[in-house]
Amino acid sequence: MKRLTPKVWFVIRLVFSFVLLWLAFRHIDWSVLWVESQNLQLRWLVLALFLILMANLLAAGRWGFIMQRTGLSNPWRRYITLYFAGGLINQGLPSTLGGDSYRALQGSRQQTIDGSPAIRYGVFAVFLDRGMGLLGNTLLGAVGLIIAGLTVSPLAKPIGIVLLVAIVSGILIFGVLFKFPHFLRWIQKLLNATRLPLGMNGLKSVFDWPINMAQVSTSITVHLLTLATFGACLQAYGVTVPLEALLIGIPALGLLMMLPISISGWGLRETTLSAALSLWGIPVSTTLLASITYGLIILLAYLPATWVLVKQRPKY
Repeated sequence: MKRLTPKVWFVIRLVFSFVLLWLAFRHIDWSVLWVESQNLQLRWLVLALFLILMANLLAAGRWGFIMQRTGLSNPWRRYITLYFAGGLINQGLPSTLGGDSYRALQGSRQQTIDGSPAIRYGVFAVFLDRGMGLLGNTLLGAVGLIIAGLTVSPLAKPIGIVLLVAIVSGILIFGVLFKFPHFLRWIQKLLNATRLPLGMNGLKSVFDWPINMAQVSTSITVHLLTLATFGACLQAYGVTVPLEALLIGIPALGLLMMLPISISGWGLRETTLSAALSLWGIPVSTTLLASITYGLIILLAYLPATWVLVKQRPKY
Protein backbone atom coordinates (compact mmCIF):
# COMPACT_ATOMS: atom_id res chain seq x y z
CA MET A 1 0.00 0.00 0.00
CA LYS A 2 2.87 2.37 0.81
CA ARG A 3 4.26 1.81 -2.70
CA LEU A 4 0.94 2.85 -4.26
CA THR A 5 0.47 6.03 -2.25
CA PRO A 6 2.96 8.25 -4.18
CA LYS A 7 1.52 6.98 -7.50
CA VAL A 8 -2.03 7.71 -6.39
CA TRP A 9 -1.02 11.20 -5.25
CA PHE A 10 0.71 11.80 -8.57
CA VAL A 11 -2.47 10.83 -10.43
CA ILE A 12 -4.55 13.15 -8.22
CA ARG A 13 -2.23 16.06 -8.96
CA LEU A 14 -2.31 15.23 -12.67
CA VAL A 15 -6.11 15.15 -12.74
CA PHE A 16 -6.31 18.41 -10.77
CA SER A 17 -3.94 20.09 -13.27
CA PHE A 18 -6.13 18.98 -16.17
CA VAL A 19 -9.25 20.25 -14.39
CA LEU A 20 -7.65 23.65 -13.81
CA LEU A 21 -6.50 23.83 -17.44
CA TRP A 22 -10.04 22.99 -18.57
CA LEU A 23 -11.44 25.74 -16.35
CA ALA A 24 -8.93 28.21 -17.76
CA PHE A 25 -9.63 27.36 -21.41
CA ARG A 26 -13.34 26.50 -21.38
CA HIS A 27 -14.55 29.97 -22.46
CA ILE A 28 -11.67 30.70 -24.83
CA ASP A 29 -12.24 31.15 -28.55
CA TRP A 30 -9.70 28.76 -30.07
CA SER A 31 -9.66 30.67 -33.33
CA VAL A 32 -8.42 33.72 -31.40
CA LEU A 33 -5.68 31.62 -29.81
CA TRP A 34 -4.62 30.41 -33.23
CA VAL A 35 -4.43 33.93 -34.65
CA GLU A 36 -2.44 35.20 -31.65
CA SER A 37 -0.02 32.26 -31.85
CA GLN A 38 0.81 33.25 -35.43
CA ASN A 39 2.32 36.50 -34.14
CA LEU A 40 4.88 34.70 -32.01
CA GLN A 41 8.27 36.46 -31.95
CA LEU A 42 11.02 33.94 -31.31
CA ARG A 43 13.60 36.47 -30.15
CA TRP A 44 11.56 37.06 -27.01
CA LEU A 45 11.47 33.33 -26.30
CA VAL A 46 15.26 33.18 -26.60
CA LEU A 47 15.47 36.05 -24.12
CA ALA A 48 13.02 34.26 -21.80
CA LEU A 49 15.15 31.10 -21.87
CA PHE A 50 18.28 33.13 -21.11
CA LEU A 51 16.59 34.92 -18.20
CA ILE A 52 15.29 31.74 -16.56
CA LEU A 53 18.70 30.10 -16.93
CA MET A 54 20.32 33.10 -15.22
CA ALA A 55 17.73 32.95 -12.44
CA ASN A 56 18.43 29.28 -11.79
CA LEU A 57 22.20 29.68 -11.96
CA LEU A 58 22.03 32.47 -9.39
CA ALA A 59 19.70 30.43 -7.17
CA ALA A 60 22.03 27.43 -7.47
CA GLY A 61 24.91 29.64 -6.38
CA ARG A 62 22.94 30.81 -3.34
CA TRP A 63 22.17 27.22 -2.35
CA GLY A 64 25.77 26.16 -2.92
CA PHE A 65 27.05 28.98 -0.72
CA ILE A 66 24.71 27.98 2.11
CA MET A 67 25.72 24.33 1.71
CA GLN A 68 29.41 25.18 1.92
CA ARG A 69 28.97 27.39 4.96
CA THR A 70 26.97 24.59 6.59
CA GLY A 71 29.97 22.27 6.11
CA LEU A 72 28.98 20.39 2.96
CA SER A 73 31.68 20.78 0.33
CA ASN A 74 31.03 20.02 -3.32
CA PRO A 75 32.45 21.42 -6.56
CA TRP A 76 30.38 24.35 -7.78
CA ARG A 77 29.55 22.44 -10.96
CA ARG A 78 27.90 19.78 -8.82
CA TYR A 79 25.74 22.32 -7.01
CA ILE A 80 24.53 23.63 -10.38
CA THR A 81 23.81 20.20 -11.86
CA LEU A 82 22.00 19.05 -8.71
CA TYR A 83 19.95 22.23 -8.62
CA PHE A 84 18.82 21.80 -12.21
CA ALA A 85 18.17 18.10 -11.65
CA GLY A 86 16.04 18.96 -8.64
CA GLY A 87 14.16 21.49 -10.74
CA LEU A 88 13.49 18.83 -13.36
CA ILE A 89 12.11 16.48 -10.69
CA ASN A 90 9.85 19.29 -9.50
CA GLN A 91 8.41 19.47 -13.01
CA GLY A 92 6.41 16.38 -12.12
CA LEU A 93 8.53 13.41 -13.09
CA PRO A 94 7.15 10.18 -11.55
CA SER A 95 9.40 9.94 -8.53
CA THR A 96 8.96 9.49 -4.78
CA LEU A 97 11.56 12.19 -4.17
CA GLY A 98 10.80 15.86 -4.59
CA GLY A 99 13.43 18.12 -6.09
CA ASP A 100 14.37 19.60 -2.73
CA SER A 101 14.73 16.18 -1.12
CA TYR A 102 16.89 15.11 -4.05
CA ARG A 103 19.18 18.13 -3.62
CA ALA A 104 19.49 17.54 0.12
CA LEU A 105 20.28 13.85 -0.33
CA GLN A 106 22.68 14.10 -3.24
CA GLY A 107 24.37 17.28 -2.00
CA SER A 108 25.30 15.59 1.29
CA ARG A 109 25.94 12.13 -0.11
CA GLN A 110 28.99 10.27 1.28
CA GLN A 111 29.82 13.19 3.57
CA THR A 112 29.99 13.36 7.32
CA ILE A 113 29.94 16.25 9.77
CA ASP A 114 31.42 15.61 13.18
CA GLY A 115 31.46 11.90 12.40
CA SER A 116 27.74 11.68 11.60
CA PRO A 117 25.97 11.36 8.21
CA ALA A 118 25.46 14.82 6.75
CA ILE A 119 21.95 14.34 5.35
CA ARG A 120 20.40 16.25 8.25
CA TYR A 121 22.59 19.24 7.41
CA GLY A 122 21.72 18.87 3.74
CA VAL A 123 18.02 19.18 4.59
CA PHE A 124 18.84 22.13 6.85
CA ALA A 125 20.70 23.95 4.04
CA VAL A 126 17.88 23.34 1.54
CA PHE A 127 15.38 24.64 4.12
CA LEU A 128 17.40 27.84 4.54
CA ASP A 129 17.67 28.21 0.77
CA ARG A 130 13.92 27.80 0.31
CA GLY A 131 13.30 30.25 3.14
CA MET A 132 15.35 32.92 1.41
CA GLY A 133 13.48 32.25 -1.82
CA LEU A 134 10.15 32.70 -0.05
CA LEU A 135 11.41 35.90 1.58
CA GLY A 136 12.37 37.44 -1.77
CA ASN A 137 9.08 36.38 -3.30
CA THR A 138 7.07 37.93 -0.46
CA LEU A 139 9.07 41.17 -0.60
CA LEU A 140 8.30 41.61 -4.29
CA GLY A 141 4.65 40.77 -3.64
CA ALA A 142 4.52 43.46 -0.95
CA VAL A 143 6.01 46.02 -3.34
CA GLY A 144 3.47 44.94 -5.95
CA LEU A 145 0.58 45.52 -3.54
CA ILE A 146 1.89 48.99 -2.73
CA ILE A 147 2.32 50.00 -6.38
CA ALA A 148 -0.89 48.38 -7.63
CA GLY A 149 -3.01 49.95 -4.91
CA LEU A 150 -6.66 50.36 -5.78
CA THR A 151 -6.33 48.32 -8.97
CA VAL A 152 -6.32 45.22 -6.76
CA SER A 153 -8.22 46.29 -3.63
CA PRO A 154 -8.60 49.25 -1.27
CA LEU A 155 -6.67 47.19 1.29
CA ALA A 156 -3.82 46.30 -1.09
CA LYS A 157 -1.58 49.27 -0.31
CA PRO A 158 -1.89 49.12 3.52
CA ILE A 159 -1.31 45.37 3.50
CA GLY A 160 1.72 45.81 1.23
CA ILE A 161 3.20 48.49 3.51
CA VAL A 162 2.69 46.36 6.62
CA LEU A 163 4.28 43.34 4.93
CA LEU A 164 7.23 45.36 3.64
CA VAL A 165 7.91 47.04 6.99
CA ALA A 166 7.58 43.72 8.87
CA ILE A 167 9.96 41.86 6.55
CA VAL A 168 12.58 44.61 6.38
CA SER A 169 12.40 45.11 10.17
CA GLY A 170 12.76 41.38 10.73
CA ILE A 171 15.83 41.20 8.48
CA LEU A 172 17.49 44.12 10.28
CA ILE A 173 16.59 42.85 13.76
CA PHE A 174 17.97 39.38 13.09
CA GLY A 175 21.12 40.91 11.62
CA VAL A 176 21.68 42.83 14.86
CA LEU A 177 20.73 39.92 17.15
CA PHE A 178 23.37 37.70 15.57
CA LYS A 179 25.98 40.10 16.95
CA PHE A 180 24.99 39.36 20.56
CA PRO A 181 26.70 36.36 22.25
CA HIS A 182 23.68 35.69 24.49
CA PHE A 183 21.40 35.33 21.46
CA LEU A 184 23.94 33.05 19.76
CA ARG A 185 24.07 30.82 22.85
CA TRP A 186 20.28 30.52 22.77
CA ILE A 187 20.36 29.64 19.07
CA GLN A 188 23.08 27.08 19.74
CA LYS A 189 20.90 25.38 22.36
CA LEU A 190 18.11 25.20 19.80
CA LEU A 191 20.48 23.69 17.23
CA ASN A 192 21.67 21.13 19.78
CA ALA A 193 18.07 20.19 20.55
CA THR A 194 17.37 19.63 16.83
CA ARG A 195 20.57 17.56 16.43
CA LEU A 196 22.26 20.21 14.31
CA PRO A 197 25.07 21.29 16.66
CA LEU A 198 27.28 22.56 13.82
CA GLY A 199 24.55 24.46 12.01
CA MET A 200 25.48 27.92 13.30
CA ASN A 201 27.60 28.84 10.28
CA GLY A 202 24.71 27.89 8.01
CA LEU A 203 22.38 30.22 9.91
CA LYS A 204 24.93 33.02 9.87
CA SER A 205 25.29 32.64 6.11
CA VAL A 206 21.66 33.73 5.84
CA PHE A 207 20.86 35.98 8.83
CA ASP A 208 24.12 37.59 9.98
CA TRP A 209 24.84 41.22 9.10
CA PRO A 210 25.85 42.29 6.46
CA ILE A 211 25.66 38.99 4.60
CA ASN A 212 21.87 38.95 5.06
CA MET A 213 21.69 42.00 2.78
CA ALA A 214 23.54 40.10 0.05
CA GLN A 215 21.22 37.12 0.52
CA VAL A 216 18.09 39.24 0.27
CA SER A 217 19.46 41.04 -2.80
CA THR A 218 20.23 37.70 -4.43
CA SER A 219 16.78 36.38 -3.69
CA ILE A 220 15.09 39.49 -5.08
CA THR A 221 17.24 39.32 -8.21
CA VAL A 222 16.30 35.67 -8.78
CA HIS A 223 12.61 36.52 -8.59
CA LEU A 224 13.00 39.61 -10.77
CA LEU A 225 14.63 37.44 -13.43
CA THR A 226 11.76 34.98 -13.15
CA LEU A 227 9.27 37.83 -13.39
CA ALA A 228 11.10 39.18 -16.47
CA THR A 229 10.93 35.71 -18.00
CA PHE A 230 7.16 35.75 -17.96
CA GLY A 231 7.19 39.33 -19.20
CA ALA A 232 9.28 38.20 -22.17
CA CYS A 233 6.78 35.40 -22.86
CA LEU A 234 4.01 38.02 -23.01
CA GLN A 235 6.13 40.21 -25.26
CA ALA A 236 6.58 37.22 -27.57
CA TYR A 237 2.85 37.58 -28.34
CA GLY A 238 3.05 41.37 -28.69
CA VAL A 239 1.74 42.33 -25.25
CA THR A 240 3.48 44.70 -22.84
CA VAL A 241 2.30 44.32 -19.27
CA PRO A 242 2.75 46.88 -16.44
CA LEU A 243 5.42 46.02 -13.90
CA GLU A 244 2.95 46.13 -11.02
CA ALA A 245 0.81 43.49 -12.72
CA LEU A 246 3.74 41.07 -12.78
CA LEU A 247 4.65 42.02 -9.21
CA ILE A 248 1.17 40.91 -8.18
CA GLY A 249 0.75 37.85 -10.40
CA ILE A 250 4.13 36.13 -10.19
CA PRO A 251 4.65 36.32 -6.38
CA ALA A 252 1.06 35.17 -5.82
CA LEU A 253 1.71 32.24 -8.15
CA GLY A 254 4.95 31.46 -6.29
CA LEU A 255 3.05 31.16 -3.01
CA LEU A 256 0.29 29.02 -4.52
CA MET A 257 2.78 26.68 -6.18
CA MET A 258 4.07 25.74 -2.75
CA LEU A 259 0.85 23.74 -2.40
CA PRO A 260 1.34 20.22 -3.85
CA ILE A 261 -1.95 20.23 -5.72
CA SER A 262 -0.86 20.25 -9.35
CA ILE A 263 1.96 19.06 -11.59
CA SER A 264 4.58 21.80 -11.46
CA GLY A 265 1.88 24.46 -11.33
CA TRP A 266 0.22 23.49 -14.63
CA GLY A 267 -3.37 24.69 -14.52
CA LEU A 268 -2.75 26.60 -11.31
CA ARG A 269 -0.41 28.94 -13.18
CA GLU A 270 -2.84 29.54 -16.03
CA THR A 271 -5.87 30.25 -13.83
CA THR A 272 -3.95 32.45 -11.38
CA LEU A 273 -2.16 34.62 -13.94
CA SER A 274 -5.14 35.03 -16.24
CA ALA A 275 -7.22 36.24 -13.28
CA ALA A 276 -4.49 38.57 -11.98
CA LEU A 277 -3.49 40.14 -15.31
CA SER A 278 -7.10 40.65 -16.39
CA LEU A 279 -7.24 43.45 -13.78
CA TRP A 280 -4.94 45.39 -16.13
CA GLY A 281 -6.93 44.54 -19.24
CA ILE A 282 -4.55 41.86 -20.52
CA PRO A 283 -6.57 39.47 -22.74
CA VAL A 284 -7.08 36.12 -21.05
CA SER A 285 -6.24 34.30 -24.29
CA THR A 286 -2.84 36.00 -24.49
CA THR A 287 -2.09 35.32 -20.83
CA LEU A 288 -2.91 31.64 -21.32
CA LEU A 289 -0.64 31.38 -24.35
CA ALA A 290 2.17 33.16 -22.50
CA SER A 291 1.65 30.97 -19.43
CA ILE A 292 1.91 27.75 -21.42
CA THR A 293 4.97 29.11 -23.20
CA TYR A 294 6.47 30.06 -19.84
CA GLY A 295 5.94 26.53 -18.51
CA LEU A 296 7.58 25.02 -21.59
CA ILE A 297 10.52 27.44 -21.34
CA ILE A 298 11.12 26.37 -17.73
CA LEU A 299 10.94 22.71 -18.73
CA LEU A 300 13.39 23.34 -21.57
CA ALA A 301 15.80 25.04 -19.16
CA TYR A 302 15.81 21.98 -16.89
CA LEU A 303 15.89 19.30 -19.59
CA PRO A 304 19.73 19.14 -19.86
CA ALA A 305 19.71 17.82 -16.27
CA THR A 306 18.09 14.62 -17.54
CA TRP A 307 21.53 13.09 -18.03
CA VAL A 308 22.27 13.63 -14.32
CA LEU A 309 19.18 11.66 -13.30
CA VAL A 310 19.89 8.92 -15.84
CA LYS A 311 23.52 8.68 -14.75
CA GLN A 312 22.60 8.34 -11.08
CA ARG A 313 19.78 5.88 -11.68
CA PRO A 314 20.42 2.64 -9.78
CA LYS A 315 21.49 -0.30 -11.96
CA TYR A 316 20.00 -3.71 -11.31
